[in-house]
Amino acid sequence: MTETNQQDFTLLDPEAELSTDEIKRHFKRLNNELAIAGQKLKAARFAELQAERAWKDKRTELLLDDRCPDIDRSENVSRQDREDWLTGQAPDLWWDYRGKKTVREVALDYTRTLKEQVKCVQSLNATARQMDELTWRHA
Repeated sequence: MTETNQQDFTLLDPEAELSTDEIKRHFKRLNNELAIAGQKLKAARFAELQAERAWKDKRTELLLDDRCPDIDRSENVSRQDREDWLTGQAPDLWWDYRGKKTVREVALDYTRTLKEQVKCVQSLNATARQMDELTWRHA
């Protein structure tokens, strides 16, 4: 759920029978939640991009530093050793990027989950409409 709507968004009772109107209301709420999630995903992508750029700019600067270890098998300096040195020189930028990447991934997962829920509610709505039509025809 979004931070602002998390307390307002309620789960459906699996035992409850939903009317067509209740399904439509739930569908609208999911649609709104999906729109908000999309906005948050967009903001998270932009924040991640900014953090990645700051980290990569600093990383490039550090790679040119004379103290930066060269990868050298004969001296047992691996690519990982160099990466560890780089991240150790600017840990705040590295963790800011990693954190914002994680936020974006979580936002993407949530958006995908909402899309799947929307599909389920659309199916429920179609079934409910058919049931209403059958009931109306036989009344």
